[in-house]
Amino acid sequence: MRDTITNDGVLNTVFTYLPGIVLILGGYLFIVFKNIQWNNPLSLLYKSEKQVVNEITGRIWVIGGISLSIFLTIIRPVHSPLLIIALYLLTIVVSFLITFVMIKMKKSKDKQSIK
Repeated sequence: MRDTITNDGVLNTVFTYLPGIVLILGGYLFIVFKNIQWNNPLSLLYKSEKQVVNEITGRIWVIGGISLSIFLTIIRPVHSPLLIIALYLLTIVVSFLITFVMIKMKKSKDKQSIK
């Protein structure tokens, strides 16, 4: 009985931090392999700036993964699996929105500097 409780605690800890680890690893891969076409929906909007899109998305995913892990550590006694999944998906959506805004601002700044 005691081994089951210990194993459940380990599994619970692993599955709690797995989304943060996936975001950090995915962000790292986006940064390192920025020349490769990933399944990044923003690459469809900004085809000519694929490297910039991948690099910014990767950096934001790393920050989001670290933030998600810290937040889940703080609310550890209260969390549920559905909350973890919702926060993971929210982090991904917010990262794409931030990347979209950053690239749009960069493009408008580049247009102003050309004039």
